[in-house]
Amino acid sequence: MKRVAIIGAGVGGLTTALLLAKKGYQVTIFESHYYVGGCASFFKRGKFRFDVGATTLSGFRENSFLENFLKENNIDLITKDLEIPMTIYGSGKKIRRYKNREHWHEELKKHWPDIDHDQLWREVENLSDLSWDNLDLLNSLPPTNLKKALSLGMKLKTSSTLGINSFKTLGEKLLSKNITNQEYLKFLDEQLIISTQTKTSEVNYLLSTLGLTYPEDMKYCEGGVSELSLKILDKLIEGNVKIQMRTHVNRVKKMTDFFELTYELKKGKGIFQKEKFDYVISNLPLQNTAKIYENKKLVEKSENYIGEYSALTFYVATENFLKDNDSLYHQYHYEKDELIESESGSLFISVSAIDDRLKAPDGYQTFTASTHFKNFNFEMSETEYLEFKNQISEKFIKILKKVFPDMSFDFRHFEMGTPKTFVHFTKRHEGLVGGLPHKIQNHPLIFPKNNMLGNGFFLVGDNVFPGQGIVSVMLGAQNLVDENF
Repeated sequence: MKRVAIIGAGVGGLTTALLLAKKGYQVTIFESHYYVGGCASFFKRGKFRFDVGATTLSGFRENSFLENFLKENNIDLITKDLEIPMTIYGSGKKIRRYKNREHWHEELKKHWPDIDHDQLWREVENLSDLSWDNLDLLNSLPPTNLKKALSLGMKLKTSSTLGINSFKTLGEKLLSKNITNQEYLKFLDEQLIISTQTKTSEVNYLLSTLGLTYPEDMKYCEGGVSELSLKILDKLIEGNVKIQMRTHVNRVKKMTDFFELTYELKKGKGIFQKEKFDYVISNLPLQNTAKIYENKKLVEKSENYIGEYSALTFYVATENFLKDNDSLYHQYHYEKDELIESESGSLFISVSAIDDRLKAPDGYQTFTASTHFKNFNFEMSETEYLEFKNQISEKFIKILKKVFPDMSFDFRHFEMGTPKTFVHFTKRHEGLVGGLPHKIQNHPLIFPKNNMLGNGFFLVGDNVFPGQGIVSVMLGAQNLVDENF
């Protein structure tokens, strides 16, 4: 029986482990933390539970990859449909992001009546649907040899619309439609930054359509998105997959017929062990992977493909403040210096459902709020770091009072996380989250590929195609297993 080592128990690593175990491989997962899930994990503070980073799960559409994966593996997530998945606040506007497309178009017309939203959004939605209907293209992207390039060419011939629209930016598309309203462009920018990690002027148009329609397929998961990882973990335990928590992999070395892993059991007080595997799969960012596995091509990719954003995150517990029919996800668009030293940006707030007893006891709700952040100063002294957190927290509370004026600010818990926090708990390079931006220069044809090393060492996660987002990472795992095992 072939042995596979998976480094990192994020969603990508867990999904890969489940698929390989079903194929009969002997799988061992190495995870340095206490909990599985990676950036989609959770932590507890007393009776309250918080999502660490990722807080949304989309892809719930009929016969979709996610729906089929859950059914095929008997994974039962308790979810809630969202008529208004998100409410957006910006430029004095309160915009309800409806699931229903016609309602969404009408909402946009109320706020920007001079723009032809029907034409623009129907094109966006149709292209998004076409992308979902042609997920089999993933098996050819990015092509790693001539045979796969020819196969991709034949597929794109029948889906030429996808190919054509992947070589332009959304900004170019908007300009061709004479859409230049700066307020509207900022509105689109902030939608895209949370789903594609980039903005209208740089985002691949094809991938932007998936980002802009992301809220349509969202559902609320009781307990948070970490429930998906925990349910997959249950299946792995049932399947006798070996899971080594609190274990740090220090080095991977390619031998003639196998890989040698050197790892440290943290609970073993510096005791190092070595083990042999036929295959190794890294669920770490490229930069982290390059530190434990010496490979010239991997180093080159890690230097050229780097995520751009880390995050400032707030974890709050307070008395119930939202009604049952209110949006559970909110995005506030702030102006220059209102929260951080930036020209502009947005704060994304995910609130627990009023009846979610996994997140909070009766009478209380928890929420996670985060904003993208660049160029964090890791050299701050402890005093400077505490002052930085206090200043940002004060600004954050002022914004909360605008968005949720009826909230009780007698918090039961308040905590702020920074890139330093993410480095400590997730070990991700410089605390970068969200994966690689879907910029036009990061075209799917050249995006880092899961089998780009071609020697039995594979990659999975948000740093390889198809990139960031829970479902994308799961799709990448499926693609990796289908194509290589």
